[in-house]
Amino acid sequence: MPRSHIDAAARGTVARSAAAAILLLFTGCSANRYELEMFVEGDVLHRRLTCWRETGNEDPPKLQEMPDGELERIASAYGMEVPQNGERKFEFTGEFTGSMPDDIGGAGALTAYESNLGGAWIYVERFRGGDELTATWDVQQRAADEVAEALSTWLDAELEGSPDREVVVEFVRGPFKKDLRNIAAYAWLGTAVDNSGWNESETQGFGMLVRLSQFAIERGYIAPTDLPAFVEMMEGPEPAELMSFVRGALQSRLGPDVAVEEWAFLQDAESLKESIDTRLQDFAPYEAYREEWRKEDAGREMSEMPQPSDYLGDAALRAIGWNEHPFDSLSVTLHCPVRPFRTNGDWSEEESTVVWEERITPHVADSTQRVLPAVLFAMWSDPDEDVQTAHLGGVVLEGESLAKYGMWYSTLPPQDVAEWDEFVSGLRPTGDLRTEIENFRFSSDPLEDADGNATGHVRSKQGRELLLSGLNDDE
Repeated sequence: MPRSHIDAAARGTVARSAAAAILLLFTGCSANRYELEMFVEGDVLHRRLTCWRETGNEDPPKLQEMPDGELERIASAYGMEVPQNGERKFEFTGEFTGSMPDDIGGAGALTAYESNLGGAWIYVERFRGGDELTATWDVQQRAADEVAEALSTWLDAELEGSPDREVVVEFVRGPFKKDLRNIAAYAWLGTAVDNSGWNESETQGFGMLVRLSQFAIERGYIAPTDLPAFVEMMEGPEPAELMSFVRGALQSRLGPDVAVEEWAFLQDAESLKESIDTRLQDFAPYEAYREEWRKEDAGREMSEMPQPSDYLGDAALRAIGWNEHPFDSLSVTLHCPVRPFRTNGDWSEEESTVVWEERITPHVADSTQRVLPAVLFAMWSDPDEDVQTAHLGGVVLEGESLAKYGMWYSTLPPQDVAEWDEFVSGLRPTGDLRTEIENFRFSSDPLEDADGNATGHVRSKQGRELLLSGLNDDE
């Protein structure tokens, strides 16, 4: 694997941003772009996918050919002929009922619940990735250990003959290794929250910054007065500023008896790289990394071979949950007749659409590039105003309550559906609606005692409670 390439748009959490800034490894790469537009008609979802590949380090981006097999896989999902590949955009259209096609990669479904009082729809779809939380955790923790081992091996060789050698190596193999594991854990947690969409507060990123700052202060790397410089690290400092910050943090952590400022190999980025590349040439994990690089492409020029500093940078990026492959981008637009009562997308009243913007793991990367996969959902309902008004005096079931009613209605056996439809069609606003609803029972319901207890499941109970609750809200 060559030097890691990072898509600047992938900076999702402060923890990862900080570590990436320290590594100075932001570069542009090529990635796939997907625009998905969907329209719902009954239980049918009309789907239009536009996709292309572009460079991420040119303005404007330059179109490229799609990766091998991508167009074939998408065309197969839509039952279309495979288009001729080229430096252009491609469009696929299809109609789907129930399960969604595995076009971009993943799984999902549109479920429609029709009832005598209106309809409800639930759209949920996962795009690539997986939910192997322990796998991502283990990868990042092992990578943190790998970084600590590499650094201790490097410093052990670089400080040979120095009175600082023993205390520095013991520090890296002990307290510093634990600190790296904790930073990896913070990165894992921040990425998990970012991926989940559970917390979209503007204070989320700031809260992570506060946690990391406090962590660095308590561990002795910085003082409270160093916070401005620490925050600047998150923005990506110049190499000279970065090296100065690193020296200062190490000096603070190791104490005045260790002459960090005298270490020539930490005076500038070039000296640091040269030192690492020299001292870790025989480091066993680097040799395995280099061998894997050779296997990936036997035709590569040996002059392109990654150096130990490349290996160390890649290990550090794995520790904070970044992969060498840039994320693909996904934009999804769902046309919705009404505002969803539940969604993790952005609702546009003017356009009557729900929109999602996501970064998704590329097919070539493993599932550990994201802690959680991109999962999109929208739930909405559309009450039959005429029917509800005619029989209940107004719209008493809408939004989530109508969705619950639709789910209950869909579980009824045919005989109960017929009895319920007949009962609702006989209701009139002028009558005693509450009493009529409270007294209704299916012929299949078990008998109840005077306290309303029954020996079996009273199937009519949920439907009656939803109607009564709606009537209460309507008053």
